[in-house]
Amino acid sequence: MHALLSTNAMVNDGKFIMPTIEPRDFVPNTRQIISAEISRQVRQVMLLAMDTTGRAAAMQIQGINVGGKTSTAQKLIGGRYSDTRNVTAFFSAWPIEAPRFSMLIMLDEPQTTPRTSAFPCLATS
Repeated sequence: MHALLSTNAMVNDGKFIMPTIEPRDFVPNTRQIISAEISRQVRQVMLLAMDTTGRAAAMQIQGINVGGKTSTAQKLIGGRYSDTRNVTAFFSAWPIEAPRFSMLIMLDEPQTTPRTSAFPCLATS
């Protein structure tokens, strides 16, 4: 949840907002953690990363611009970064111009090949 909250702020004009699953009848308190300009640039990168001709095409919703980005991190094992064990993630937000929804999927030690991107892991499951 903490990872999702921080990534939400990156696409939400840099504003950290506590989440809720119920509609709000008030404006929530926010905290600016990055500039709105940096947030706009992050959204642009996420939109460009969702290539509509490759694997990302399956993640597109007709009439809605979906932004997304994968990540990979090697795990620290015994004080050293492992060449064989990692964590992959995929973060998505939509509509990317002014996100209202987001999703974060994390896979601990995925067993597919290659292990360095979340998309192959998602596409094969």
